[in-house]
Amino acid sequence: MERIKNFYEFLNEAETSEPAPTVSTSTSGSAGARFQFPKGKYKISDISPDELEKLRNDIAINILAKLKDGNAWTGPTMIDLVASTSTINVTPELRKQLSAEGFPEKPGDKTGNYALCQARLKTIKDLMFGMLQIDPADKTATDKFAKIYTVTETPKPDQSASEKDQYIQSTVRYTGKQKDMQINCKDATTFSGAQGSEENNYVGFGKDDLAFVASPNTKAVFNLRPGNIPDCFFWYQNPTSYGLTPFIGNKVSREKTGDWEYNGKINSVKGGNYFKQGHFQDRLNDEDKKDGIIDAIKKEISKFIDPGAADKLVQEKLLDTDGKIKVVEPKEDPKAFVTEVLKDVDVKDLIIRVFSPLGDTQFSVLANCSLPQIDTKTGKINGYKQEQ
Repeated sequence: MERIKNFYEFLNEAETSEPAPTVSTSTSGSAGARFQFPKGKYKISDISPDELEKLRNDIAINILAKLKDGNAWTGPTMIDLVASTSTINVTPELRKQLSAEGFPEKPGDKTGNYALCQARLKTIKDLMFGMLQIDPADKTATDKFAKIYTVTETPKPDQSASEKDQYIQSTVRYTGKQKDMQINCKDATTFSGAQGSEENNYVGFGKDDLAFVASPNTKAVFNLRPGNIPDCFFWYQNPTSYGLTPFIGNKVSREKTGDWEYNGKINSVKGGNYFKQGHFQDRLNDEDKKDGIIDAIKKEISKFIDPGAADKLVQEKLLDTDGKIKVVEPKEDPKAFVTEVLKDVDVKDLIIRVFSPLGDTQFSVLANCSLPQIDTKTGKINGYKQEQ
């Protein structure tokens, strides 16, 4: 069996799922990730190495790879876990062992199989969390996960005399409504907005719940494409994951910069002196405008990060060595037009602000994603592979 697979392969293998209805969807049917236990067994250590590889592979295909699409829905993603047993009685020794390990019997349970179901549910949860790089014993981490993903656990003891009922399985469902606006690893997202003003901190486009549709732990490189008039782009995922670009675009109004097509044209500037109206970098640095623009951007991003961090970010990204607002064009610094984001497992959306002091916002974002490769022997991430 191949030891290492990547999430892109998992996604391709899962493409046979049913299309989503308007309210919710189940992407893994009634079977999902499924494993058949020997009677009386429930621990990870009870599973043979070959079977454990198969189970991890199953979890990756039917749970982890499907968490991505849930980010495009307004409601929580539901991970439904089921553990079943046959009607065979649990031995007295095993009943004592289960109780000692924190799986008490349900009142009136004559077979002891309810506790066995609970133990099996913990096994599949522990495997899932481990593959997400979450310590299942870390309550802070699992509570953060639970804000986005709701795990339901259904014990089904005493199903029949057949040993085929000694299993664990899962399904994944999305709830709410699908979001129209998202950043994903397939299509470019275009932002269109207005010209910002001092009253709204020069925000030409802002969204607090932009769906970030990527698998957990995916490395997404945002390729930013502004219009003719320069804007700057701020994104926020969590207190340790955020970024700000310089003002990027054209320093002066023109149709092209190298191979880049822009929306504006020289003759689109109406009235006034062209060298004043069309020289965007000079306009950003007007004596009566510059300080207000800088202060407004600091004020806006300080809503999400520490004001000291916001001040440092603005100084580093927006200003040149003379303290003037700089505009960066593609050939000058291509790195200014890309930013890498590691998709946090417990964050569903991105907060986006595009600052547009000079004109209407025209911005597009394409995410090139590197997907985590999972070692199915250990359940750990072992490198990344570019999504094709």
